[in-house]
Amino acid sequence: MVDIAEMRAYVRGDADMPSEELALLEACMEAAVEWFAHAGVPEMEDSPLYDLGVKMLAASWFLTRGNDTGVQMHTVPQGVYAIKHQLAKMPAASSQEGGG
Repeated sequence: MVDIAEMRAYVRGDADMPSEELALLEACMEAAVEWFAHAGVPEMEDSPLYDLGVKMLAASWFLTRGNDTGVQMHTVPQGVYAIKHQLAKMPAASSQEGGG
């Protein structure tokens, strides 16, 4: 599972990142975990692919703040969809969805 220190390193945040920024980063990380759950991929421990997907999605939301380049916050990077599809095919994810 991704922790806030890993997430901060992923977005190249300073060690002295302001608390408001750190709180927003953590919220984006938690939202990314929830996004995967709603997409049929439960939280996965010891899965580098899952961790990368969470980092990519959370970083996208954190760094763009939802709309700094005309991209809406609900837009998910294509690489995250690719990871989601791979993870959804794994047995642990399939059993969470009722085998499908």
